Amino acid sequence: MLYRVHFFPGLCLLVLGFGLQLQILRLLAERRVRRRVLTMAALASTVLLVLGYLLEFHRGRAVFPCLVVHVVECAAIVEPSC
Repeated sequence: MLYRVHFFPGLCLLVLGFGLQLQILRLLAERRVRRRVLTMAALASTVLLVLGYLLEFHRGRAVFPCLVVHVVECAAIVEPSC
C-alpha cells in the first residue's frame, strides 16, 4: 500500500504542472505569440512533464542511466515554475 502512496506526490506535481502550463499558454495566446512556436513549446513542456513523472517508476529508471533520470526529473519539477 505504501508503495502506491509514494507516487502520489509526483502525480500531484504532474497535474499542477499541466494546470500552470495551461495558464501560461492562455497568457501567451492573448499576446499573439506565433501559433507554431506556442505549439512546439507546449509539446516540449508536456513531454518533459510526462517523462519526469514516468521516470519515477522502476521500469523507467531501468531504461536510462542514473544521471539522465535525475536531470530529467529535476527539470520536470523546476519547469512549471519558470
